[in-house]
Amino acid sequence: MSESNSGPEDRRAAELPLESLAIAAGLDAGELEVLHDTLKREMLNATEVLFRERERGDRLYLLASGKLAIVLRGAGGSRCVMTYGPGAMLGEASFLERARRPATATAAEDSVVYSLSRPALEALAAEHPTLVNKVLLNLGRHLSERLREAPEVLRKLSDSSG
Repeated sequence: MSESNSGPEDRRAAELPLESLAIAAGLDAGELEVLHDTLKREMLNATEVLFRERERGDRLYLLASGKLAIVLRGAGGSRCVMTYGPGAMLGEASFLERARRPATATAAEDSVVYSLSRPALEALAAEHPTLVNKVLLNLGRHLSERLREAPEVLRKLSDSSG
């Protein structure tokens, strides 16, 4: 366990509010409350693994504070290919496809994430279909943005490997 001067109260104070996260865009106060009650809050210590490569993607994650490193294994060993900061959404493609994770996500520093599990999403859809439609539309917009950014990310990866 790493030493840290920030306790749970300090971490919560530094967290981005739910309404500022991409998944919550356009939600009204009541919808935000329902979504907040559905999400699971998790605190990670630096170097703690959030998810591992090849695990089933049964959750998506919203980074409220801290940093997460994405690590890929290859012939030359493991390598950090990307670091995400507060506001990032991770694991959404594996979550939607019920696929295996393509990489490992590790806390690069003490972090707080909110997670949405598949069963929680399905329960939410049964009780609040309009809310789930908005959440899924926000997720689609987020994935579209990621696709638009992909060429630049690939360029940076290519430049850093040589």
